[in-house]
Parts: sequence; C-alpha cells; structure tokens
Amino acid sequence: MANDFVTRMEQDAKIGSFFKDSNPERLRKMLAEQFCAELSGPCTYTGQTMQQSHARFEIRREHFNRLVEILQDTMNAHSVPFWAQNKLLAKLAPMARDVMHNAERTGLPVAPLAPPPKPE
Repeated sequence: MANDFVTRMEQDAKIGSFFKDSNPERLRKMLAEQFCAELSGPCTYTGQTMQQSHARFEIRREHFNRLVEILQDTMNAHSVPFWAQNKLLAKLAPMARDVMHNAERTGLPVAPLAPPPKPE
C-alpha cells in the first residue's frame, strides 16, 4: 500500500511538488515502517521525526488534508476495512502539528511551492 500511496502523492497536482526531490524508494520504506509501527506491528520506525523530515516545507492545512484524502483513497483501493482506516488515521492525526509549520519557527529554508495552474 505504501508504494501506491507514494505514487499517488507524487502525481497529485496539489501536493506532488513536495515530493519532486525526494527519494521515492526511501519514502516508501519509511512509510511502510511507520504505518506498521503505528499499528503495533513487528516493526521499528527508523526515520526522522515528523518535524525533522518536514522542516523545509511550508505545509499548510490544505496540503495536509489532501494527503489524508489520498491516503483514504489508497486504502479504499487496497480494500482496507473502514475500521482499520480509522485506526491508522487516528494514530497519524496527532502528527499534523509536527508536519504543518512554517520556516519562521524552524529557521530553515523553505522549499518553494509550485505555482498554481493558470486558469484557462
């Protein structure tokens, strides 16, 4: 599921620009570890904290919400039962405050967002 989730995020018009310089294979591995660990599986998450891994990005509420929508769509596509979706989302929700922040707080440079598409 992590493979599909990363592909969907990379291809998304609203949040895909955040992933353009990422290492997709590492991201897939870290997400699989994180999901497994958060759901009390036999895994240990070995990645950075959410604050560390998202510090350079100006992630706003609409970006976070879009990621959640993509995760839900991915779980639906993989026939993850609704109760299991809720369990994972409940575990991930508190991480929002560490993901959504601005460069003024962290003092790190911000990766530029892709400009919005021009209206036709």
